[in-house]
Amino acid sequence: MSRRNRRSNNYGTIYRGSRSRRRRQKRLETICDIILVLIIMVLFAFVFKSCMSKDKQDTDGKKEEPTTVVTEPETEPIPEVPVERPIAQSDFQDLSADAELSSGNIAVVDVTDHKLLAGKNADVRMYPASMTKVMTLIVAVENLDDLKKTHTYTTAELDPLYREGASMAGFVGGEVVTAEDMLYALVLPSGADGAVGIATLVAGSEQAFVDLMNKKVEELGLKDTHFMNTSGLHDPNHYTTAVEQAMIMEYAMKNEICAKYLSTQDIKLTPTPQHPEGISLVGTLFKRIYGDTEIPGVTINAGKTGFTNEATHTLVTYATSGNKNYICVTAACQAGYWYTIYDDFKLYARYCEGYTGEGVILRSGEVIVQPLPEDQRKKAPETTTAAETTTVAGATTAAGQTTKSEETTAPATTGAQATTSATTSAQTQTTKQQETTKAN
Repeated sequence: MSRRNRRSNNYGTIYRGSRSRRRRQKRLETICDIILVLIIMVLFAFVFKSCMSKDKQDTDGKKEEPTTVVTEPETEPIPEVPVERPIAQSDFQDLSADAELSSGNIAVVDVTDHKLLAGKNADVRMYPASMTKVMTLIVAVENLDDLKKTHTYTTAELDPLYREGASMAGFVGGEVVTAEDMLYALVLPSGADGAVGIATLVAGSEQAFVDLMNKKVEELGLKDTHFMNTSGLHDPNHYTTAVEQAMIMEYAMKNEICAKYLSTQDIKLTPTPQHPEGISLVGTLFKRIYGDTEIPGVTINAGKTGFTNEATHTLVTYATSGNKNYICVTAACQAGYWYTIYDDFKLYARYCEGYTGEGVILRSGEVIVQPLPEDQRKKAPETTTAAETTTVAGATTAAGQTTKSEETTAPATTGAQATTSATTSAQTQTTKQQETTKAN
């Protein structure tokens, strides 16, 4: 090959190599430009995001400031307590040294004005015995949507009650009983069988029902009340106070259905195969008193008795006098159940504004409260029935039922018209000797 040709070939090779290098360099420059642009975009995005975050924080800070100012003064609404705790005012009378009264724990409450008029160990814990059943009644009524629901008794749930010596209405294993009849059995004869049956129907077991009772205690704002069973059988952790028992009674009487049961004197339950004639029940309170004749100017409309060996005798009653309602609790009475009633009569005569002053004298002739002189007596107010002064009004009563507002039996003689009946006196003494050790 000639020198000229070789030179030409060399130039061609050099040219091609130079052109290839320029292309590579151009691609490299393009890649660098792209990387640079991406870096710039990332930096810009970072700076932009930082600025936005700062602005958002500033904005949020500005929003929080007025929100805090607005919400800071707001407080949780105070839940409404369904029963006011009665307050002892300057005219409260301490009954601790009163030798005329036999009960160890006493509370006399003016329900209308929410006043604790008088008391003795009124805020000291005590055993309520069957006054417990007022709360059992409340919880049952508030958790039942149909009083015609039924419960079938088993011997397994009844036998322990008999062994405990509890008061019983008389249901037997296999008997199917309505809620309505179990509640009458609970209140009138203070039947523990009624308590256990209604508890099982409502909550599935007595313990589950007791949990509902203690939940209700919290709702009512009671600080010294706790339940361990539905009937009032003794347990060291089963207690209340005279004041809080009065609050429970007041709450019950605000409910039409509860008031109906607590004011019923006697009833015959629905017939069952085990009791074809129906069980006849008489209230433990109203078989001992009339309620509307013993204390002139005062009517005892409703109540619940109680007794265990540890609690001794207990009683809570609800009365009307004039235009006011009252509650009296007489408990821890070792003298006997008649003495809780006598204390009840004395206290209503002392503190009810409508009391006429004619004295409290029983059919037997026994004077519980001496009559006042004629010139100090009040004119008896017009008779006001329980149905007109409590929520008993409008309550539906069952066939055969008698409430205190319907009481038409021969009245007990009071005041100067009292006469001595040897037969009645003997019956009274016999009744006193028939006290039992049951939670009644």
